[in-house]
Amino acid sequence: MDILAELLKISIPAVVVAVTVVIIISRFFNNQLQMKSKELALQNRQISLPLRFQALERLVLLMERISIGNMLLRISATEMSVVEYKLELMQHVTHEFEHNLSQQLYVSNGTWQKIEEAKQYVLSTINATAESMDQNLEAQALIDALIFHITSTEITPAMEAIYLLKKEAESVG
Repeated sequence: MDILAELLKISIPAVVVAVTVVIIISRFFNNQLQMKSKELALQNRQISLPLRFQALERLVLLMERISIGNMLLRISATEMSVVEYKLELMQHVTHEFEHNLSQQLYVSNGTWQKIEEAKQYVLSTINATAESMDQNLEAQALIDALIFHITSTEITPAMEAIYLLKKEAESVG
């Protein structure tokens, strides 16, 4: 019986000390893990933030490059028919959009949908305007009709997309 009492006198404090050490070490490792996680999150933000701003800038540039007014200034219609110029404009829009597809990773789904809507609006406007006229006319007739259309339109989906992109830039920064 004396041996059992002596064994309990020794083992109970040892168990208490062991449990205390385990709890302290566990808390230490949890704190270290949380600090490392916060540090990694900060590093990730420092890396991804410039990429996100760059993507937002590129998408605003995309909206500007596929706007009908800007394309009419940039893409020459020399010696083209309505059909040829329509195809040239639509090919330009498609190429620009495809070139920027990967940027959707950095914007919200709603903003990306508005960008796709803007692209579709431009394509359908070009197509519908061209289809409503004699296909054998010179491209200048299509240019004039598109200029008339854009001057009579107040807010386009591209303008709305640019507004959303600006809002996202404000919330990121």
